[in-house]
Amino acid sequence: MSTFNPGGGYSVLFALFAGLQPRSILEIGLGCGRMPNGPGESVGVWKDVWPRAKLHVGEFDQKCAARWAKSHPDVDVLGGDQGNANSLRSWASRGPFDFIVDDGSHLHSHILLSLKTLWPHLAPGGVYFIEDLAAERMNKKYRDSFGMSAPRMLGSWLT
Repeated sequence: MSTFNPGGGYSVLFALFAGLQPRSILEIGLGCGRMPNGPGESVGVWKDVWPRAKLHVGEFDQKCAARWAKSHPDVDVLGGDQGNANSLRSWASRGPFDFIVDDGSHLHSHILLSLKTLWPHLAPGGVYFIEDLAAERMNKKYRDSFGMSAPRMLGSWLT
């Protein structure tokens, strides 16, 4: 059972998607080095909420991912870089996915590359989540070449 309490917007999402039974979930970002209780907190939530789903998680920190994978053999841990199209295509080969959860680098350029690369591998009726779009407001390290707010950026992608 996960000790992670997603709260906030997740309680709304869980209510909206409670009836869904995803077969395959891809999460970008295991949380190596930044989760209060260690990596894999949100993966634990997906396991609790949708125990029959096959879980895949892409992670940049290869050493952390390998350590975590040893104690979680039921999760397909994928090494690679969210900012690298070849890594994303490798992850996509595990699809199609019913849910894709982008909780990776939080850099807008990586989010856009992931969206463009992974969207075709989302199953019909699937859901694509992008977490922490306003991360650039919380920490300057998440600012990159787009130079615009998250809502404006999303609008520019859709036009």
